[in-house]
Amino acid sequence: MEELGLKIISNVDSAFLRDSLIGDISLKDIDFTVENHLQWLQETINFNDEILVLLLCKDEYDFLPVLENKTNQNPVVLTEHKLGIEAWAVKVVYLHAYSALMRLRRDPGQSDSKTLISLTRIVLLTVADCTTAWNIRKELVQSSQLAWHIDSKFSALVLTKHHKSSETFSHRKWLLRQRKLNPDEVQQEIAICHQAAEKYPNNYNAWSHRIWLVHNFCSQLKEVLLKELKSSEDFTESHVSDHSGFHYKQQMMQCLSGILPQHEHLQLLQKEKNFTSDLILRYPGHESVWNHRRYVVLQLCKTSDCCDLSSGKKFRLDSPSHLINSEEEFCEQVKTDCIDSWQRTLASKHANWLCKSLT
Repeated sequence: MEELGLKIISNVDSAFLRDSLIGDISLKDIDFTVENHLQWLQETINFNDEILVLLLCKDEYDFLPVLENKTNQNPVVLTEHKLGIEAWAVKVVYLHAYSALMRLRRDPGQSDSKTLISLTRIVLLTVADCTTAWNIRKELVQSSQLAWHIDSKFSALVLTKHHKSSETFSHRKWLLRQRKLNPDEVQQEIAICHQAAEKYPNNYNAWSHRIWLVHNFCSQLKEVLLKELKSSEDFTESHVSDHSGFHYKQQMMQCLSGILPQHEHLQLLQKEKNFTSDLILRYPGHESVWNHRRYVVLQLCKTSDCCDLSSGKKFRLDSPSHLINSEEEFCEQVKTDCIDSWQRTLASKHANWLCKSLT
């Protein structure tokens, strides 16, 4: 068994030496018996850190829909920067790795950093919300036994499969607090959140992490906030049922309200109101859009006369009563023109909200 494990590690190393972009290493020519699968799985995923960095700079991993071990071959496939683990092997390798990790946790004197990194890696690739495994990796980072950038890339890889993992996002928050980020790193983190939100609808954890990121690193950067507002507009236009996406947009608008001139903030709100009108008419029956519209209407009602003293320009907002009348007319228009019963119900609910909240 030990000889087989060494042979596989040698094959993995050779693959990286031949091509740093990684070719196929499914090793189909090697036969595997049932009893040595466990050792093979652990050894195969136990890449050394240099090899792992090359892998983690790239795409993603997933579980392959192979439910039975019929071929007696390698259940881990690495090809074109993508790592796949056959589904039948996931439970087997997780139970073994988790049990071994807990034994080492109870008896720290028997463990070493290489073993802990290997076991936590396997556990988290299969079950991302294992708090203990992430805590062990925190300790390894703090003691400089695990490089910050390697753990950052690994946790990003985990999110390509476990898009909504709260523990993974929590761990990334911790990592980001450990050092000062440059603008490129902030943008990379935003991209990770965006990818997770695209993969999993209404991904509250991804959007919350993105909000936290902006509040902590970009809250006073006008250009970044405007870019994020545009990005969220593009997202919500193609994901009109995603409440979390609209909530993120509201957070960006709130941040901008503190740094934009008053007249620009007013223009932004009016533009957003028009945007929601367009979405409501184009995509009837989505409550998330109506809820977002209420936020915009409330912000408009809170805004009074505003004046740009430097330019002498004055912008006047319609009175709250005029705004309410306009909203009521919009609701009536929707109920008259739309044949979708749920859309008419949403319009009626919005009209009732206007009466109860703003009059």
